[in-house]
Amino acid sequence: MTRFEPTLIVNELRVVKDGHVVLSESFHVGLNIIKGHNSSGKTTTLDFLAFGLGAEEIPWKRQALLCDSVFVEVSRNGRRVTLKREV
Repeated sequence: MTRFEPTLIVNELRVVKDGHVVLSESFHVGLNIIKGHNSSGKTTTLDFLAFGLGAEEIPWKRQALLCDSVFVEVSRNGRRVTLKREV
């Protein structure tokens, strides 16, 4: 894979409710595949990731709105940064 500078690589996604981690996904450099049965949370996971990276118009599912915070750890030009947003 050819890597261009500047880079932004997602390392980890965490979603928290009442101080407990309810979703934790690790990512690696390259292609990441999120798979699962119907209604297993694939789209909700991607919604949380997009929101954590700054997206605004998220079509939240009712259960997702019960969560408190989204944390996304990214590597930005080789430096790790954690982004946090309140749901």
